[in-house]
Amino acid sequence: MPHRIRLKKPWTRRGVNGETVSGVDIPDLDEHSSHPVVDGRVVDGRVVDGRVVYGRRFNRPSGIGPGDVLELEIGGVTGRLVEVRLNGSVVEFTEQPTQTSALRLEITEYAADHNELEIELESCDARATLVGAVNLWITS
Repeated sequence: MPHRIRLKKPWTRRGVNGETVSGVDIPDLDEHSSHPVVDGRVVDGRVVDGRVVYGRRFNRPSGIGPGDVLELEIGGVTGRLVEVRLNGSVVEFTEQPTQTSALRLEITEYAADHNELEIELESCDARATLVGAVNLWITS
């Protein structure tokens, strides 16, 4: 039976310029918080071409056994998913999550005892944000 692990607080949200907000919860629905924007331009009051990186550390789930698969589920996003990195390795993906559809990626081969996850988003016509849950799934 699949087992879900929710990756809630504490996340960091940072712009490539180094501006960082710690203790962010996912889904990141706080409209009043400051969101760092990198290389962004403001057009008609909206940020375009900006990037933001969400990061979180987590330990290897204890429930993984031989033959089990570890998947990362990225819930809804505003903007466009640019890159997913686990422990410095780029996790390949072919589809884009949207505000209402999630993306699942197999990460078994990238997982270690202590993990660092980074999810990089790019704004299209609004602030790039993780608006859906981020979960780990253990499946057999």
